[in-house]
Amino acid sequence: MRKWKTMLCALLLPMALCACGSQSQAVRQAQAVAVTCPTPPAPPAWIMDPPGPSLTAELRTSFSVSPSAATAK
Repeated sequence: MRKWKTMLCALLLPMALCACGSQSQAVRQAQAVAVTCPTPPAPPAWIMDPPGPSLTAELRTSFSVSPSAATAK
């Protein structure tokens, strides 16, 4: 009896795996469609911070050589 069960599993398992791995004709592949995204509305003014100096301007002022330090030797 055990030999028959082993033989049956050995025959049916590969067939079941092949059946699960194959696609049927009813299953269609999803196709990507280009869609334009709507622009988000502008946030209210009370949420926005006032514009400040840029980081580049802050770095330039931090590392700039002042005329008095260059001639103080």
